[in-house]
Amino acid sequence: MAPAGARVDLADLGVAGRRRAMSRPRGDATTAGARGRARGGARTAAARRAAAVATLVAAALAAAAGAHPLAPSLLVLREGPGGAVDARFATPRVAAGPPVRPVLPARCAPQDAARLVLEGSRAVVSQALDCGPAGLAGAEIGAERLDAGGQLVVRVERRDGAREELLLHADRPRAVLAARPRARDVALAYARLGAAHLAGGLDHLLFVAGLFGLVRGARSLAATLTAFTLGHGATLGLVAAGAPAPPAALVEPAIAASLVVLALELLDGGRGAPGALARRPLAMAAAFGLLHGLGFAGALREAGLPPASLALAVGAFHAGIEAAQLAFVLALAAAALALRGRLARARAAALGVAVGGLGALLLVERVAAWAAP
Repeated sequence: MAPAGARVDLADLGVAGRRRAMSRPRGDATTAGARGRARGGARTAAARRAAAVATLVAAALAAAAGAHPLAPSLLVLREGPGGAVDARFATPRVAAGPPVRPVLPARCAPQDAARLVLEGSRAVVSQALDCGPAGLAGAEIGAERLDAGGQLVVRVERRDGAREELLLHADRPRAVLAARPRARDVALAYARLGAAHLAGGLDHLLFVAGLFGLVRGARSLAATLTAFTLGHGATLGLVAAGAPAPPAALVEPAIAASLVVLALELLDGGRGAPGALARRPLAMAAAFGLLHGLGFAGALREAGLPPASLALAVGAFHAGIEAAQLAFVLALAAAALALRGRLARARAAALGVAVGGLGALLLVERVAAWAAP
């Protein structure tokens, strides 16, 4: 996490520092650059914040290796007495682009060294801050490196028990923390998060496209998509409520494998011989919906859920997913109108090749990522 106005080059940390962070799952994150500046003389308060905060982010980034690349980063700020704030920054150990970096309020200064812990698919760094008598009320929070599709969920837990949820992204890189959070802000943040997850999730989009090519007739297609929606909605709600779920190391490859199965059905349909699943589209869509719901739930767990607004956050996240899915289906329908009639079977075959090829690629990639030491 970087203080407002500060620019810290993570390259200053040095290769040796990054290797130490990788080999040690818990410990202080210090930098060669910070030590060099200490020997050079007294530093300004901003420079001290920059050095400490750089270690906080760099420790998390140095541990990078193995999660869903679309999962957002999470910054939790818990207010304590006298302006004390406990900061916890969690970021995926594998990112789709340059890792997100939080920008803390200028009034907040670190009070101790950063502490790194590896928690499953995330690198988590915590640090104590002093944000002055005003605390976090009215403070500006921001994030950098959002232009590659990165997102940062900010959760503020006030001393009086009030909570605030924000979602920072490329169109909203900064926000001012309210004196009192509003339910509307929580709903909008999680709805946007759900829509972004669906829009950026190639596996989910490919599956919806496969269903679109497999099922004939608008009424049957609507029923099939509804079954898929109910399936992943049920799993999402159960896991978010605390039901046990298999690890992402099993879920993500299984979702990719579902694309290969669907592709085989598409190829059979293109040859005029519908497979067993194609003859039971509702059961097939609902079953695979349960599986894909585990993927959605994993993304929601990575973002974190506000206990005081659990139902609102889950409902808004699911609504965002469905809104993005509906927009995608409408786009597919418009494209299908141009390929109707004699091209229907050729369309199914081409779609089967595309879905199957990309699904197989995702399957190999995910198995390799989780099997890597």
